Amino acid sequence: MEKSWIDYDMAENIYRAIKACSASTAKTLISEGGAEKFAWKLNHPTPQSDVFNFGSAAHQAVLGGGEPLVEIPADCLSKTGTATTNAAKDFKAKAKNEGKRAMTPTEMSKLNDMAEVVHERFGWLLKDFRPEVSFGYLHPDCGVEVKGRIDALTPHGIVDYKTVASADLDAFRRNVTKYGYHIQAAHYFDSARALGLGVEFFYFLLQEKEAPFQTRLVELDERFVKLGRADFARGMKVWKRCIETDTWPGLPIEVTKIEPLPWQVPDDLPCKKTPAVKRFDGEEF
Repeated sequence: MEKSWIDYDMAENIYRAIKACSASTAKTLISEGGAEKFAWKLNHPTPQSDVFNFGSAAHQAVLGGGEPLVEIPADCLSKTGTATTNAAKDFKAKAKNEGKRAMTPTEMSKLNDMAEVVHERFGWLLKDFRPEVSFGYLHPDCGVEVKGRIDALTPHGIVDYKTVASADLDAFRRNVTKYGYHIQAAHYFDSARALGLGVEFFYFLLQEKEAPFQTRLVELDERFVKLGRADFARGMKVWKRCIETDTWPGLPIEVTKIEPLPWQVPDDLPCKKTPAVKRFDGEEF
């Protein structure tokens, strides 16, 4: 792999096969037992879940790029309109072999409605953008290859589209650290700058998966970005150690004593204290 590159037409399967540290990789590696989980998943790939499949389809419907969507013919479906018949399964398999994603008429209608809502409200932001932009380079701070795949690269910034159960800010705030969105925001913004793309912002475009398909734009504040930058640095460090030693640590074999969290302890209990949070940083090989 070249030391730095940007590809506007790379297929997703080609991108995923590139051996480099991504935001999702870093998020997994710094979690407890994450290195072992990451290595296991590499060697035991699993089919996409229905939730992930719909999210990917929504990306294509809203932003374009990725696998083209095709509608399963009505006569291939069950009486209730589901794709559980042999004919529907055969159609989906054929579409997959052709690099397409098959959806039921109900799903296609829903996806079209979602796309219409997004572009009616945020068409000004998505007026001129490139979808599914892949990138990679040798990170100067750690000397490891890193990569990323931008949902929408606009003339002035990055937009990352996410389908959510709720676009409520409190719900999304909790999901930021749960799913590593802060790592993604920091890594993509820093990488775009390093590659000379001159971006000015990184926005999350959230859309609820049920009608009326409410949407909103969210930007992480500097504290979230700094936390994401630090977590990505830790992830790169773990990645480098794992690659160099071909060792992918899991959970410790020793007995681990745990303490209650502050909210689990009554205020009047003697010797109440706040437990320290232990995070894997690559030094425990």
